[in-house]
Amino acid sequence: MANGQVLVIRGQTAPRAQVRAAVRATIRQVTVKDGGKKARRVVRTIVLYAAVQQARADAHGRFALRLTLAGKSKAAVRALLTVRVRAGKLATTRSTWITIAPRGRR
Repeated sequence: MANGQVLVIRGQTAPRAQVRAAVRATIRQVTVKDGGKKARRVVRTIVLYAAVQQARADAHGRFALRLTLAGKSKAAVRALLTVRVRAGKLATTRSTWITIAPRGRR
């Protein structure tokens, strides 16, 4: 995927189930505090981009969600794509890693 493109998630589940998709791109930033003998590393998680879209499946259980990848990064970034489906009291979640590439020059 590239920045500025639309990620379309299609699937089939129970009729009228509530579907929620989220994309979250994060990086880890490591800094050194108090140089010298007592130096320690501090790791911070920085959220570069986050988007959430939710919808409801139709009477046949089909759904299609559209997430626009609007973040601006100079290098490729890993992002976690999570899709959650709820139908009544039942719920399931699936997650996978995707790579968001910087948009090429035109």
